[in-house]
Amino acid sequence: MNLGSTLRQTLEVTGDQVEAYLALSDDQNPIHIDQGLAERFGFSGIVVPGGLIAILVGDFVHAAFKPTAIQAFKARFVHPLVLGTAIEVYSRVVKQSKQADGCNLTIVRLKVLSDGRVIHALFDAELSVRA
Repeated sequence: MNLGSTLRQTLEVTGDQVEAYLALSDDQNPIHIDQGLAERFGFSGIVVPGGLIAILVGDFVHAAFKPTAIQAFKARFVHPLVLGTAIEVYSRVVKQSKQADGCNLTIVRLKVLSDGRVIHALFDAELSVRA
């Protein structure tokens, strides 16, 4: 990947993924479990846990960039994602530089969007990638 390169991937988070994440994380927040309660709090359905979104974006980073190491992975959650909403992960390489070990330090900015305009999360990943 070169400076300025972009990639996109469409994903849909499933109920099975949310259930598995909740079981592993022991997250008991009712907006991730109970649709009626989530709706009473003003959401249109069950809210996908931010940690699960981060895992899915991390999987995308590994598949797309094949880093030898992830040096930093920063997330900012902007807008709740409701279960069943198709999302698009959009990435752009914003910086590259050579490291002493011969790898490139590649900084990738990622957005998680729905409907092409609603931003759910923003990520910055600092990757070591073989040149």
